[in-house]
Amino acid sequence: MGIEDYKAAEKVLNCGKVLEYAETADGKKLRRVFFCKSRLCPICNKRRSVQWFGRLAGAFAQIRGEYRYLHITL
Repeated sequence: MGIEDYKAAEKVLNCGKVLEYAETADGKKLRRVFFCKSRLCPICNKRRSVQWFGRLAGAFAQIRGEYRYLHITL
């Protein structure tokens, strides 16, 4: 294993742990979260799947009345 593998593993290990807050009138508000964006990271894969579901749900909502569709997965 090279040094690149250790760096990638460390990024996955620390994924989602660094949070940045901003002070607002209501108190603290989450401003940014740092993710590793690795395909092997379970946290990043969960976020990616939720984003794709939102895109698909929006597309299906637009074509609901216009077409009949069948969604098939293998």
